[in-house]
Amino acid sequence: MIVHETQRYMAERMNAKTTLHAVDHAPSVTAASAIVDITRDVMRSVTSN
Repeated sequence: MIVHETQRYMAERMNAKTTLHAVDHAPSVTAASAIVDITRDVMRSVTSN
């Protein structure tokens, strides 16, 4: 596991878009709709360039 503060720091350094969701260790099972939304956002961002 990476400490949350370290994740945020690394994301800021690479100018990454971050999305926070209150999920457990298996979000693809417990928060499938959030994963689908994030995946769609990514697909839109890479195909619009």
